[in-house]
Parts: sequence; structure tokens; C-alpha cells
Amino acid sequence: MALSTYLALFLIMLFQAGTGLALYAPMSDWWFPGLFAWIVPLMGGDAEVRYWHHAALWVFVVFTIIHVYLVAFHDYVEGRGTLSSIIDGWKFIDTPRR
Repeated sequence: MALSTYLALFLIMLFQAGTGLALYAPMSDWWFPGLFAWIVPLMGGDAEVRYWHHAALWVFVVFTIIHVYLVAFHDYVEGRGTLSSIIDGWKFIDTPRR
């Protein structure tokens, strides 16, 4: 599940970069964004590209909210202190006695 989620996020990130550069191409003097100008006519115009670029942004926002919630939840439930160690630098691990 995690592999497919991170693969999907990586592909969405590439889509986000491509559509962002395509939207930036008409106002740029640099040659690199011009390489992505073909995306705008392919997707049907500036409005459609802007819509899908914005929708991809919300995928990242929702993922971040869910990710932070799950990290905090697992820190509280499992008691390993992973999130707490990020905040205060201390992590307590129960070690078995010999």
C-alpha cells in the first residue's frame, strides 16, 4: 500500500511540475519551460491545465494532512515516541532485561 501511494505521489509530482512549466512557458524568456508548451493544447487550453494543476495541489494537501494525523496517531497508540523524538529529541525504547 505504501509503495503504490508513494509511486502515485511521485507521478502526480511529475504531472504537477509539467503542468506548472506549461503554464509558465508563455511568459518566460528561458528555453526550458518552452519544452512543456505542448501540454496546454494537448489538455484543451490554459483553463483545463490550470484546473488539473490545482487539483493535483489538493492531492498533496490532503495527503499531508492524513500523513501527519497518522504519524501522530501511531506515536500515541504505539508509544514508541517517533513523532515525539522529532519534536523534543528524546526517544524511549523498552529494552528486554537479561
